Amino acid sequence: MNYTRSDLVQADAAMNQMRNAIYHLIRFMKKENVKDVKMRLQRIGKNIASTYSRYWLPKSAITKENLDIILKEIYSSIFKSKINLEVDFGKNILKIVDNKCCLCKYNYPDIDIPGCEVLQGFLPNFIDILNKKHPNEKIISVKPKEVSRSRAIGDSHCVQEFYINEK
Repeated sequence: MNYTRSDLVQADAAMNQMRNAIYHLIRFMKKENVKDVKMRLQRIGKNIASTYSRYWLPKSAITKENLDIILKEIYSSIFKSKINLEVDFGKNILKIVDNKCCLCKYNYPDIDIPGCEVLQGFLPNFIDILNKKHPNEKIISVKPKEVSRSRAIGDSHCVQEFYINEK
């Protein structure tokens, strides 16, 4: 059976394959002594955002007022995950707490870089694309900070942190 990319956006199995591929890729890069594994994973996420955004985007840009709603919609629609947000506009930090991160479903004792590092590249690019589609004077953008916790490396949940900027 031949699937289009549009068909795959609707498929649940695609995330399982993505997760498996990421951890095989991380192991391969470590074996080959690749030094910039995190940066490469972020670049993969950025490229996925560019492709995925052609098939689905939320209906409005991200602002301070709808940040919670839009990010929950993105994570629910794309990653089938319910998240909690911790936002500190004073320190310009956004923390996304994900108890069931689809990229870190299992603990991998041999892995020290979590798969959700991909989201450090995905989310900033996806938000930039979304904001360009829906221009607004007071949009929110994010930049990667770190994955501070991950189920893949033994934590009970994943925490992806971003620098946040209101333009």
